[in-house]
Amino acid sequence: MSIRPDGRPHVTPLPTVGDAGALHFCPGAGEQKAKNLYRNPNCAITTGTADADAGLDVVVEGTATRVTDPDRPTTLAALWKSRHNWDLHSADGAFTGDEGNEALVFAVTPAKVLAFGQGEPYSQTRYRFA
Repeated sequence: MSIRPDGRPHVTPLPTVGDAGALHFCPGAGEQKAKNLYRNPNCAITTGTADADAGLDVVVEGTATRVTDPDRPTTLAALWKSRHNWDLHSADGAFTGDEGNEALVFAVTPAKVLAFGQGEPYSQTRYRFA
């Protein structure tokens, strides 16, 4: 979730990869999410299960920063390939897909994580990071 200029939330599903203590995602360079994050980098990432009786729902809150190290996207592209079977190519600190579309890479280091255990016994846990 990111914040629109008028304060309304903007939520879209985006696969992430975790590495080096951060979650990484890659919205298109011209997409609303990237525009929102440039204006206000505060965001939340959620994941969960459709099963109400098993699994874990997780919310990660933090600040998104653009990954600008030119070598980092190469490492992250390999992770996206192994975890999501995406073919991303590193170019100038961003990704390009097979169609040539540019995607920016952002990292969110968790500031707070909420975890909700599904099924008996139901649970809720909060983690804060310094």
